Amino acid sequence: MARDVERRPATRAELNRALVANAATKPVNVIVPAVIAIVALLVNLWWLIPLVAVPAFIALVLVTYLDGDEAETVGERLRVERGGKAAITGSPRIDPARLAPPIGSQLRAAMEEEARIREAIARSDLPLTEVGGEVEGLVRAMETTAARAQTLWDYLATQDPQRIRRRMEELRARGGKDGRPIVVALGEQLEALESLNAQLQRFYAQMEQIVASLNTMTAQLLRMSVASESEGERALAGQARELREEVNLLAQGMSEVYEQAEEAEADPSDPSEASGRSGPSGPPGNGRAPSAGNGKAPPPPQSGR
Repeated sequence: MARDVERRPATRAELNRALVANAATKPVNVIVPAVIAIVALLVNLWWLIPLVAVPAFIALVLVTYLDGDEAETVGERLRVERGGKAAITGSPRIDPARLAPPIGSQLRAAMEEEARIREAIARSDLPLTEVGGEVEGLVRAMETTAARAQTLWDYLATQDPQRIRRRMEELRARGGKDGRPIVVALGEQLEALESLNAQLQRFYAQMEQIVASLNTMTAQLLRMSVASESEGERALAGQARELREEVNLLAQGMSEVYEQAEEAEADPSDPSEASGRSGPSGPPGNGRAPSAGNGKAPPPPQSGR
């Protein structure tokens, strides 16, 4: 849990506290009011302290706090500090081999690109620490999201949408008001499963896009190293931050749809028919796993066959 806090981007409240601390401790903001206060005491005009020194301090702090360049500098320093903390912890990485093939393959590709970027930075004569830290934060966020995608994969592998549809058709054909609540519950469960699968497909697409972007970053870093130009580092770091924000939003969306799926479990009064799953000792559903998306990798082999 601690390392998750260290890896996540700085919140608005944390950035605001850092801006206030920076403005209140900036040398010029402290020295000018202090000089006014000292002079006021030396000439026995102490009333100048509350009338001039204190307002001067407040005005200087406010100007610094609202300065856009100062805000950018403080934000960059905060990101570097947080990235350094995450690196020091040496937190373990997720093993892609332990994930479902379409999930693990994309995560492995992202980790390989991260390693190429680190190697390019190490070989460069340029101080590219900012982009290195942002890329590491991006891939770490991808690991967290991949773990949540695995949760969706595991859950969907225990479901059989076709069986749910057949049960709904059977209840509709039978008629009667007793079956209507079950049909409604099954319909909600089916919608939740479709939302989960759509979220998983979105994950596949976004992971592939980010891996391609990381590959492009590697090429740009190599070009910058050869040309000894560091002007593009801030743009690359900003691109990595934007991608990480997208990954975090995707992870949040996965959690939300998974919670909705759990809430949409079928009526417990008819568990064997409504859930579309077999008991815990038998194979899950019909053994089908969710689609891998774009044919990147086949689903796991059907269980019990």
